[in-house]
Amino acid sequence: MYDFQQQKQLGLDGEERLDFLFSRWYDIKEVPFELQKEGIDRFYIPKRGEVTFPCLIEYKTDFHDTGNVFIETHSVIRQGRPDVRGWLYTSKADWLIYYLVLRETAFVVDFGKLKMSAQEWTKTCQRRDCKNKDYKSSGLLVPIPVFQLASHAIFNIK
Repeated sequence: MYDFQQQKQLGLDGEERLDFLFSRWYDIKEVPFELQKEGIDRFYIPKRGEVTFPCLIEYKTDFHDTGNVFIETHSVIRQGRPDVRGWLYTSKADWLIYYLVLRETAFVVDFGKLKMSAQEWTKTCQRRDCKNKDYKSSGLLVPIPVFQLASHAIFNIK
């Protein structure tokens, strides 16, 4: 069973590692809670270059090594029916950074491309439910090599 509080703490640890890595190239700002509810975890502002506006970033930290990436399509399923759409559809971020801790790898994916790719993945990838205390979440299990094809960049984190 998925424990939200435990996963939240593990996610915070992953966020610290990602902040450290990407702070080489970006000034990173945490966002207010209101924006976190919109699927935005950080503002990335490039340290060099012509772009001065922030990129909106969502972090996902995965501590399992199943050979797949979990793409949440429904965050709440009650009584067998989808009740709340998942972060794939609700996030307002520009970019997803998906961190596979055990593989020490972070994938940077444009959310627009991710949503387009997910349309195909719904036809080819397994769907999996994740049981929480009072509800289930549901998503796609995307094989890592397939997810890599949708990624803009891949980073090794050590």
